[in-house]
Amino acid sequence: VVIVGGGILGLSTAVHAARFGLAVQVLEAGEIGQGASGLNGGQVIPGLKYDPEWLLEHFGPERGEILVNFAASTADAVFELIRDEKLAVPFVRNGWIQAAHTETALEAAANRDRQWRNRGADVRLLSQTEIAALTGAQGYLGGWLDRRAGVIDPLAYTSELARIASAAGAKIAEHQKVMRLDYNAGIWRISTEGGAELQAKAVILATNAYTGDLLPGLA
Repeated sequence: VVIVGGGILGLSTAVHAARFGLAVQVLEAGEIGQGASGLNGGQVIPGLKYDPEWLLEHFGPERGEILVNFAASTADAVFELIRDEKLAVPFVRNGWIQAAHTETALEAAANRDRQWRNRGADVRLLSQTEIAALTGAQGYLGGWLDRRAGVIDPLAYTSELARIASAAGAKIAEHQKVMRLDYNAGIWRISTEGGAELQAKAVILATNAYTGDLLPGLA
């Protein structure tokens, strides 16, 4: 398996694939952590853009429930990995606030709170007084507190994922920008900017905003 992109997605995939017994090669165009994975704000927030009821309505009870459970588990997965693997990653887990500046936003927060609270999540609505006390900001009508969330050092997390991926047997190569992907007779051929040529039965693109023209139609 060749994984294109050595950010959080690519490295997390490398960890699991290597531990599953696959031969894994990660190709990173720059250096580990120099992109969005190492430079983001580090917020670890459970959930997706859409709330449980929307997911169930649009994807049905079976697939919708899978997505809801996935959304609910994302923050736990990160913090449990840090704990279980003893990763050298500074973190604080004391929640996340979604502030409401209009009545419409407050209604949306109340709806989200209801849906997640009904599923047993550690969440609650905040009054105008409470949100002012917690944030120091005046003008919000209220908000929503999700105590499952937290913040990590993203560069440390990315670097530690690279470490445990390597320990699991994955190979990681930096400064190996992939320029071309060709598929023929069940084999992928991967060409890098430096002239290296690799072959793999599977390719995983973990490039996010850096896909470029690598796969026309995707970016």
